[in-house]
Amino acid sequence: MRINKKRVALVSSILLIIIVALILFLYRKGMENRIIDEQNKINEQETYEVDMKIKSSGELKLVEEAMKKYYQDYLTYKKSVNESRADFLANTLTPSFLNSNRKKLSDVKKEFSEKKKEFEENIDKMIEMLSEKKILSYLDKKKVSSYNYKFYKKIMINDDDKKIVKELEEFKSDNEEKHKALLELIDLLIKKSSQWYVQDDNLYIDNKDTLNKYNELRVRIFNLDRSKEV
Repeated sequence: MRINKKRVALVSSILLIIIVALILFLYRKGMENRIIDEQNKINEQETYEVDMKIKSSGELKLVEEAMKKYYQDYLTYKKSVNESRADFLANTLTPSFLNSNRKKLSDVKKEFSEKKKEFEENIDKMIEMLSEKKILSYLDKKKVSSYNYKFYKKIMINDDDKKIVKELEEFKSDNEEKHKALLELIDLLIKKSSQWYVQDDNLYIDNKDTLNKYNELRVRIFNLDRSKEV
């Protein structure tokens, strides 16, 4: 049987192309999976710092950089929100702190007022960060193929984002009331300074009306039926 060398060469070339294409496909799929793994790690972590080490190459390197930059910015705002929320600030008002800063409570109130503004600014930024426009702005569409842009969009745009926005808006509304109660509590301690004292690291209030008002404000700060952190 005579072997058609041209046909053999053609078949060999086709097989080679298929093998190379398969290798490239598997290599790319591996990088995509690594990016998704990195995203899952970020979503599961309890810290506010993102590992910015990039493990991809080519255009997917730009995708991973955009993803990590987005999450780092989002977590920076989240950290600020959690550290300026009303109950977090109220927990710093320990009896020993109040005793040491009895004459400086006006300064504490001023500082907490600034923290309230910080909270409002940063929770608004968190809400903005969940918009599709903002998420996509982290990856320059002109620098990557449409395929890679769609991959970024697929992993970053989540159906739960609207739900999270609603939760953040409720959290913001709740903290507006809590911050108001916190500032009222400091005002109360300033105005009724002669009616409270600290002993054995406990705060005592020797006026019934002042005690009732103090407890009422504490309830408003801590006992609203919402989560304490975002």
